[in-house]
Amino acid sequence: MLKSISKILAGAFIVALVIVAVPANKVHAAAGDIQVTVTEEGDSAAISGATVLVACTGGALTALTGSPTTNGSGVVLAAPQAASDCANSEAITYSVAKTGYVTQTGSLGTYLAASNPNVYTVTGVLFQLKVVAADEIGTAITSFGTKTFNGSAATLASTSNFYWAVAPATGALVLNKDGYVNSATTNTAFSSVTTAASGQVVITLGANAACTVAISASTSCKGLVFGLKTTVTDAGSSAAVTGATVTAGDSYDVTCTENGVTGIYYCAIPLAETGTLVRVTHGSYRQNTATYTDRTAATDAQSTAAVSMYLGNGSGPLNDNSATPATPATPATPAVPGESPATPATPATPATPSPSSNDNIPGCGNGHMYSAVTGQLCSSSTVVVVSNTSAISMINVNLTPGKKGDDVKTVQAFLIAQNKGPAALALAAVGVTGNYGQLTKKAMTEWQKAMDISPASGVFGPKTRAAIASMTM
Repeated sequence: MLKSISKILAGAFIVALVIVAVPANKVHAAAGDIQVTVTEEGDSAAISGATVLVACTGGALTALTGSPTTNGSGVVLAAPQAASDCANSEAITYSVAKTGYVTQTGSLGTYLAASNPNVYTVTGVLFQLKVVAADEIGTAITSFGTKTFNGSAATLASTSNFYWAVAPATGALVLNKDGYVNSATTNTAFSSVTTAASGQVVITLGANAACTVAISASTSCKGLVFGLKTTVTDAGSSAAVTGATVTAGDSYDVTCTENGVTGIYYCAIPLAETGTLVRVTHGSYRQNTATYTDRTAATDAQSTAAVSMYLGNGSGPLNDNSATPATPATPATPAVPGESPATPATPATPATPSPSSNDNIPGCGNGHMYSAVTGQLCSSSTVVVVSNTSAISMINVNLTPGKKGDDVKTVQAFLIAQNKGPAALALAAVGVTGNYGQLTKKAMTEWQKAMDISPASGVFGPKTRAAIASMTM
């Protein structure tokens, strides 16, 4: 009996010691004591469905009680579980996790038992994949026609930054923009990009080398490649011509961008356009053009063109030979008896134009006023048109809208030279493109009406060829 009483008293004494050993501030959290708001990077929008874990000094990261995930406002309001061991004035840490985002951990601050609730905010939770978009010369790109990773569209687009919150995976990154080469054609590594919750993969596009090795960590890759790259040089010195106006595409409607002061110009030509001439204009040089290959698919490689510029005014190149002015006749001088003999008259010497000044201009042979290649004036001096029907009269096929090639160029040059109205003037402003488009059709219709050809269909057919054959120039 005495032994039993002794054991009871001893146990009571131990309990008393345990109670006394608890510090006065060791007051644990209660339900609703902790409120955490979670937002994402990029736009600071609330993240719903994120799981929030907390722990205080000596505790373990454990999900909050009740509903441990954030609501539609990105907020979770609950109490930590016993395993979190949160007591008054202790430091509190957190972990936030959601599929597609990087699992983020850190400190929330200090837990205060007297506060109800303790309000905390976790900001800038990272997406697992981020692309900083730019073209090959480093200019930011703010939109794409297609932007997918592993088949999923970007979750967020913010200026030139694009983010994906998708399940961790190894998949293809596809970035397409009309006028540019498909990014995966340039960066073959885009066929294998791996994401994970452990860290963000940032792909920075710009004036970098192409990525060719599978991507699983942040890296820099070549930016979107323009559909056309044009190099412009001085014909005499081969030096770069900077500050030029370079246009391409149908009706020269695409203005190209120079990369700094390099004389290299980049053009984003939409795939729907079929023009194949790039035109260069500069205050110190004659206007000139060059051809390039039309791209028909986003995966087609970049087209290139090279344009040589000649000093002076007008269009096209000129040689260095100069014209010789006319020399007036010298009248005869009668003899002066005893002083000087008579001097016979000297006939006038006619002016001579620059020798074959058109020979160096593509498409400007046989005295043509307009180039059969560019449709531009062959020389800044007056040129007598000997014949502009010889080339076109040799065409024995029908030409309709959509046709392309040298025959179309010849027809366009003919219509420009004939100049039957505003459509011909508009075609002259564009120049010869080799593409039988709507403007060429209008100019042909205009010419057919002027020649009383019926119907004036705008098609280069048998009636039109017969009318040209009957012309004398």
